[in-house]
Amino acid sequence: MRQMLQDQTNMQKLENGFLEAYEKYADAIFRYCYFRVFEREQARDVMQETFMKTWEYISSGKSVDNLRAFLYKVANNMIID
Repeated sequence: MRQMLQDQTNMQKLENGFLEAYEKYADAIFRYCYFRVFEREQARDVMQETFMKTWEYISSGKSVDNLRAFLYKVANNMIID
């Protein structure tokens, strides 16, 4: 029971940190995408997918040393694909 509560607390901290990162980097990632694809809707879609893929990666227990660089790499890979 105690472990389950600790896991929930850790997940909540992870979610809060990710929300802070979204607020901090979303505009910059959107601008990066927009200047690569030149279409607002497509840039918004790529930006959202970038954050979704990053959340899936982090919430699976994998660590990211430099979140900003990781986000740009994911966005770039999505634009290339």
